Amino acid sequence: MRWFLLLQECNCDIRDKKGFENFIANHLSRILCDREFDSNISECFLDEQLYAIHPDPWYADIMNYLVSSRILEGWTKNDRNRFFHHVKFFVWNDPYLFKYCSDQAFRRCIQDHKAESILSFYHDQASGGHFSGRNTAAKVLQCDFYWPTLFRDAFEYCKTCPRWQLFSKVSRSDMMPLNFIIVVEIFDV
Repeated sequence: MRWFLLLQECNCDIRDKKGFENFIANHLSRILCDREFDSNISECFLDEQLYAIHPDPWYADIMNYLVSSRILEGWTKNDRNRFFHHVKFFVWNDPYLFKYCSDQAFRRCIQDHKAESILSFYHDQASGGHFSGRNTAAKVLQCDFYWPTLFRDAFEYCKTCPRWQLFSKVSRSDMMPLNFIIVVEIFDV
């Protein structure tokens, strides 16, 4: 009842599966339990018991297909073709999903909410050196982690790092030209 009241506040759809289609609930209902449950429902719902609710990871559809060989209904033919093209590069090894990359390396897929802590470790902390976004992303790839927006997230993370902004080198495109720029108007000639 408490979960129902909590989920009522969120904007989400709850879809119920039939018993024979819902493998997890079917499995849980068959577990033997020796103790008796209290029928009293505790009315307290303390804030320290709340945890952050993360949305589904970016690889949820891929993982569901590899585990149960089912795809979402309502996809167009193009969506299914694109999905089947991408899914052939992924391998499910319980409990992790790995991507077979173009350099013949298997990299572990990371959820979006863990990406910032990984970028922080490889940019700021012990193995980091406040390198640029490209070098930070290369370090993450060398340690066999992957998510689709890795390079974009690394550049965004480096832009917000004040130490990297102070000590980053000036590139050639930022330098002033050595010769003067002569501005000539059409009617001056």
